[in-house]
Formats: sequence, structure tokens, C-alpha cells
Amino acid sequence: HVDFAPPAGLRCQRTGDAAVPKARLIGSGECPRPVDGARIAAVLDVWTRRGRGSHYSDTASFAEDMLKACDVFAVYADHFQTVNARLKDWHVERSSERERQMA
Repeated sequence: HVDFAPPAGLRCQRTGDAAVPKARLIGSGECPRPVDGARIAAVLDVWTRRGRGSHYSDTASFAEDMLKACDVFAVYADHFQTVNARLKDWHVERSSERERQMA
């Protein structure tokens, strides 16, 4: 289980099962081949050096980048298409709500 929490960094926890607090398992499996740690490190390096503020879709984007580094993103592509659409709808709704409150 890997959490990315800017600016604190990365929290990694080995877990024997798929139960992660405040998370929902969308699938599980093994990488098709061993993953070079440098690929994971490259993703983490990009995310820690971005130099921009948080974005509403960061959690999904980070997960996508990690799955791509492990060559398993294609398995979850449909799920992330749905997630990104739902995140965008949520963000638009929240922005509209804030505008109404400020008016």
C-alpha cells in the first residue's frame, strides 16, 4: 500500500491483504514481470518535483502513473476513465457551490 501526501512525501506499508483503511479495492493482481525500482522512483521523483499546488485529480493521476510504471494500467483504464469523469463532475459541483456561497 503506497500513499503520496505532498509535501510530506511517500508512505509505504506492506500489507498481507487488500484491506486498506478508507479505500476500496478495484482489482488486484500481479505485475506481468518484475518492476524495476527505478521506474517507481522516477514516478515519485516527478511527483515530488512538480512544484505546483494540489489539483483535485491528483489522487487518481498518481495511481495512474504508478500503474503505468508497473505496466498494468491497461487492466484499469476503464475504471480510471469513470473515476476521472466523476472527479471532474465533483469539482465542477464544488466550484459552483462555492460561487453560490460567495454571491
